[in-house]
Amino acid sequence: MLLAQAAVPHMRKARWGRIVNNTTSYRTMHRVLPYGATKAAFESMSAVWALELADTGITVNVLVPGGPTDTPFISDAAGWPRDKMLRPQVMAAPIRWLISDASNGVTGRRFTGGEWDPALPPEEAARAASRDIGWPELAAKPSWW
Repeated sequence: MLLAQAAVPHMRKARWGRIVNNTTSYRTMHRVLPYGATKAAFESMSAVWALELADTGITVNVLVPGGPTDTPFISDAAGWPRDKMLRPQVMAAPIRWLISDASNGVTGRRFTGGEWDPALPPEEAARAASRDIGWPELAAKPSWW
């Protein structure tokens, strides 16, 4: 958050910028405290920033691996077989695209690295591996208005 606050004024001046936040899966939010809850808040904050920075040339998106990823963060005690975990490299192609000019205007999206198909043209891979940021389906039937 502090990094974005420091960078946004410079991005506004340039009328161009990229914020790509790494959050987590819905399941992880429920399994790992305080990590999951913090990442959920970060995704919500990213959704707000995407709206606040719309039409400024600054995009705000989220990138997640899409499941348990073979990093030191996951201990062997977690019980997930390392040979079945995603490799950190699933994040490479989506992040390259997200920080490029090719993603101009793409904001408020959640990208899943494990769903990115490198055999597809990048724009098509992006469409297939993304959805709206946050959990908009949870607001589909508000009961308070």
